[in-house]
Amino acid sequence: MDSTNKTGDSRENLLSAFLAMPWLLKLITLNAACGVPLVLATIVGPPIYVGSNEISTSEWWASGAGVLVALAMIPVSASALLMLRRSARARKLYVSSVVLLSLTTPVAAYLTTKDITTAFYELAFLLLLFAFIAGYLYFNRGVRDYFERTPARTSIDAIRR
Repeated sequence: MDSTNKTGDSRENLLSAFLAMPWLLKLITLNAACGVPLVLATIVGPPIYVGSNEISTSEWWASGAGVLVALAMIPVSASALLMLRRSARARKLYVSSVVLLSLTTPVAAYLTTKDITTAFYELAFLLLLFAFIAGYLYFNRGVRDYFERTPARTSIDAIRR
C-alpha cells in the first residue's frame, strides 16, 4: 500500500509552482489569494476607507457594497489557485474577474459615499491597473513560460479531454 500523503504532495506541488513563478506573478497570485480574508475582515474589522471617507463595517454591508465586492472577490480568489496549478484558464479567469472587480469597486464607492467623483477616479485607476496586469499576464515571456511548462489539469480540463 502506498503510504505517501497526497495532500502533502499537493501542497508541495503548489509551493514549487509558486516558487517557479516570476516575482510579479507571485505578487499578483498572493493578492488574488487575499480576497477572501479581506472580505472576512470587513465583517468585524476596522472601518473601511473609500477614497478619503471612513465607512463603518455596518454601513459597508448595509449599503450593499459588502455583498457586491464579496461576490466579485470569489473568482479572483479562485484564479489564484488556478495560477498555482498552471491552468490554461487561470489568466482568463483572473483578467475577467479583475474587470468585474474594477466595475464593482466604483459602484461600491458610490453606494457608500454617494460621491460620483470618487467612483469615477476609482474606475479610471482600476482600468489603468487592469491594462497593465493583462498586458503582463499575456505578453511577459516569463509568465508565458510559467504557464506553458507542465500545465496542471484542473477538473474542468479533465472533463473537456
